Amino acid sequence: MYEAYGNNNITFDAVNEYIYIDGKRLVNSDNFGTKIGYGIQVNGNLRLFKQNFVKALANVGYTQMESTKYPSPDGFSHGVRINVFSLGLGLQVNPVGIHKFYPSLIELFRFNEIGAESFHKAGVDFLIVSPRFGYTTGITLNYKFNKKLGISFGTFYNYDNWLNKSSSEGEIYDPYGHVRNFRDEASPTNGLSLNRRIVYFSYNTGINIYFK
Repeated sequence: MYEAYGNNNITFDAVNEYIYIDGKRLVNSDNFGTKIGYGIQVNGNLRLFKQNFVKALANVGYTQMESTKYPSPDGFSHGVRINVFSLGLGLQVNPVGIHKFYPSLIELFRFNEIGAESFHKAGVDFLIVSPRFGYTTGITLNYKFNKKLGISFGTFYNYDNWLNKSSSEGEIYDPYGHVRNFRDEASPTNGLSLNRRIVYFSYNTGINIYFK
C-alpha cells in the first residue's frame, strides 16, 4: 500500500463501538488506515496491427484493501477495508513482440466504484459506494508454455481516485452519523485536512490464454 496505508494507528472504543484512525472515525479520517490487500483482474486484448507490438486492452477487476484485523474485548475482530470494483480500457505494448519470453507494458484508464467501511460485528461506519476515475500503469514478464497457454508476473502502480474526487458536503440522513458520502477531497468544513488518495502498488501473477 502507498497513500491508502496511513500509519495503521487504529483503535477501538469498546463502550461506543467506534473505530478510530489516528483519532478520527473513518467518515472523517485523513487516511484509510489499510495495510494489505488482494484482488482479481481479468484482461482481454485485441491486436491492433498485423504485428503483435500493440494491443487494445480491456479490464474488469475487484480489489479489497484492509487494515490489520485487531481483536476486541468481546472476541470480535475490528478494522477498516476499502472495496473497489473497476472497468478499464487501455493499451498493452509488447516492445519485442510475442515470443517464448517477452515483456509487456500496460496502461489502463479505469472507471472505479469505491466504498469503504470500518468493521466490528456487522460494521460500524460506512462510506457510500461512489464513482471515481483512475489509472493503472505497470509491466509484466510473460512466458509461453505453448501456443495456447502461458504465465505472467507483473508489478503495477494504481491510482484509483485520480479524478472525480468529491468534498461531499451534503449529508446522508443517519441520526447516528455512521453513514456518509465518500469524501476524498478536503474542504474547510467537511472534516478532512487533506485529500485522501487511494494510491498503491500491486504485484500480480496470472495465466495467459492465447486464442490466436
